[in-house]
Amino acid sequence: MTLNIFLIAFNYFLIGLLSLAGVTFTLFYKQSITLSPSELVSLGMWTSLPWTIKIVFGSIIDNFLKSRKPYAYLGALLLFIGYQGFSNIDLIKTNLTEWQTLLALGFITQLGVVLIDIVTDTFQVEAVSQNHYEKVQYWSQVFQTIGLVVGAFFTGILASRFQFQEVTSFISFLSIPLAISTFFIKVTCRHIKPVQWKFLLQTLTIIPFLFIVSDFWLVLVMTLYVGWFIYKVCPLDKYFLLTMLGIFLFRVYPSVGPSGTWWAIDVLKFDAEFLGTLTLVARLSALIILFLVGRFIIKGEIKKTLLTVTILAFILSLPELGLFFNVVPIEFSKIAFLGTVALDAPLTGISMVILGILVAKFAPSSGRATYMAVSASFMNLALMYGDYISKGLNEVFVVSRGDYTQYGKLLASTIVLGTILSIIGIILVRKKKRIK
Repeated sequence: MTLNIFLIAFNYFLIGLLSLAGVTFTLFYKQSITLSPSELVSLGMWTSLPWTIKIVFGSIIDNFLKSRKPYAYLGALLLFIGYQGFSNIDLIKTNLTEWQTLLALGFITQLGVVLIDIVTDTFQVEAVSQNHYEKVQYWSQVFQTIGLVVGAFFTGILASRFQFQEVTSFISFLSIPLAISTFFIKVTCRHIKPVQWKFLLQTLTIIPFLFIVSDFWLVLVMTLYVGWFIYKVCPLDKYFLLTMLGIFLFRVYPSVGPSGTWWAIDVLKFDAEFLGTLTLVARLSALIILFLVGRFIIKGEIKKTLLTVTILAFILSLPELGLFFNVVPIEFSKIAFLGTVALDAPLTGISMVILGILVAKFAPSSGRATYMAVSASFMNLALMYGDYISKGLNEVFVVSRGDYTQYGKLLASTIVLGTILSIIGIILVRKKKRIK
């Protein structure tokens, strides 16, 4: 592993380490916020907007400044401001509603991470030799997963021993090593292309429009927008487009939202430290799965990778379902609950590794940030679809604090829909032999 590959991977490790606040935020939303599960899922859609419109920032980074590093420094600053805002949330809420406060702080924080992520994405191509593309993609995801594991190890401890404001204030200082590691990455090639003002202005028109629409229109507008951007930017290659669509459907895996954790806390009596333990084991399982399918990923055997993860995800989801319907004894609740908690990490990580490899192979040297941003926006559009489906399911099978009679149906519906969408996605994926 070269120094550049290590520093790039270390950035992803630090991004993964942001999960230190995971259980703290879960308990804060349950105990101190009055929003319902469906409202919290909707909030997640809006705060994830910086990831979905990552195309805009990728286009800007490709077109302005000789160095990409200042954008990463700006991202680190926004990350610091966002988490410091969370640490002073009571003061901010005196002037704004709960929704407005959480939306503003969540948006700023995610925007900071997005800027760092875009720059680091492009370094995966511009700071390593061509024959190391697969290696840097793989190790970046491994390091990020390790960061998630370390974060999971301490997240329950932090949540049980420190206040929400103390944890978020501590997390804000992770922005410092992020900026430092970026500074020491040596870029071997950088191609500046002429600014395409018309194209750039078209990408920027989406921003004000997004904040005056409902959840439905948000999903619709982003679908048209990302689709248009792919048409304008990406090659009309059957292999590339069908594989992207297949991975998209694979990633549209709806979740139960916060209802699952609330049920575990109120019914199964899980405390903060055990929630942290669950998260830790889930992250470790994600890392193990990543190693298991690593050979398939590096060889470009996408179908085998996705099929392996789909089968594992389906099997891991069954124990919790059996627990709710009394098929699994309550004594095994801690083991049974692990499955669903473990689902999201490998789905996200593996899909992004595959897309990263595809983009590295197809992207022209002058537009790599845009290509990376397009692929990430496409994946986050998939997440948005998943959240929108999750919100709808939470409105059909209503779960509230203390009333979990509909939770079993909610869980079963997410498993069935997620598995069906994954299988359809796998069918669409083309064979590697089309890559030259």
